[in-house]
Amino acid sequence: MSNRIQTKKEKYSKRMEYMAEHPKVALLIHRINRIITYVVFGVYPLLLLWLLSNRDSALADAIIIPLDAFLILTVFRYLVNRKRPYETYGVGPAIPKSTKGKSFPSRHVFSAFMIAMTYLFFFPYSWCGSCLLILGVILAILRVVSGVHHVSDVIVGAVWGILAGVLYFII
Repeated sequence: MSNRIQTKKEKYSKRMEYMAEHPKVALLIHRINRIITYVVFGVYPLLLLWLLSNRDSALADAIIIPLDAFLILTVFRYLVNRKRPYETYGVGPAIPKSTKGKSFPSRHVFSAFMIAMTYLFFFPYSWCGSCLLILGVILAILRVVSGVHHVSDVIVGAVWGILAGVLYFII
């Protein structure tokens, strides 16, 4: 095993060992991860309902564009089928997760950033869009700290969400 991989394994193992020794910290990370996920995915239908109630013709775009980007990402992720950290290093994650492969890129993080970009398209400079971006960053950190994604998984997920939002909505 190369030194780089060994170092990553040691860092990951120490982080998961810390979580095992401090179950309240692991539980807090798990709960914050869930809350952010529910908030982000909960506000998206609110945007769609707002567009519907205002009979905004862009409602279809607000549905089709994120869905299209999500499906492309999902197919890419399926083809790459990268192992998750807990598979790679043989140490369980801090939050309950048993999925095999499909780690790269992170769909949670992608979705958070894609939803934020959708909000920012309809409401530029809005506090909601900005808050969603911040929640996306926190979610990315939690997904890595909890051991369910590699750093590159969440970075690519975030970049993919931002680029998809910019390319689809602006172009």
